[in-house]
Amino acid sequence: MSTNVVRLERPARPIQPVFEEEHQLSFEFDTEQHNSKLAIAVMDTVHGADLCRFIDEFSPKVALDMRFSIRFDVPGSSRNHIFRQLEKCRTLYSRAAVKWHDLSPSDFMFNNAPISQRLNHELFERGETPLLIFVQKQTHAQLLHSFLNRQISKRETNDWSVVYCA
Repeated sequence: MSTNVVRLERPARPIQPVFEEEHQLSFEFDTEQHNSKLAIAVMDTVHGADLCRFIDEFSPKVALDMRFSIRFDVPGSSRNHIFRQLEKCRTLYSRAAVKWHDLSPSDFMFNNAPISQRLNHELFERGETPLLIFVQKQTHAQLLHSFLNRQISKRETNDWSVVYCA
């Protein structure tokens, strides 16, 4: 089973030419600009071996588990194997549970979703990326993605890419 990956990226800023006294054309390159990465793993549909391979390739600095009920009994892997993979990548695993069953799509559309303080802290205060988020269902991933897209667009100036592991 292969991992479905969707990349959503903002276009890079255009390079502005700088003219020197001799009218020599030169360019300034922003070497400080970096692309922040966020991955959303949908645990209902991902195969354990694909998840472990994705963790190895993505090498997240932080993994937030936003599932209300935490289980790692996915086909092709086990809880121990997944946590060994996170440990190998030196990933900080943290629980940031959301009561998805109490939320509706309108909560996310009107910014009424009680997203955890931990997610807010990791995204906007620490800015440690890559960041991996575990959710249970594809609908949770879609709601979270649209919500985060609006939040990131309001607050961040860096380019972001969002990847799904489903």
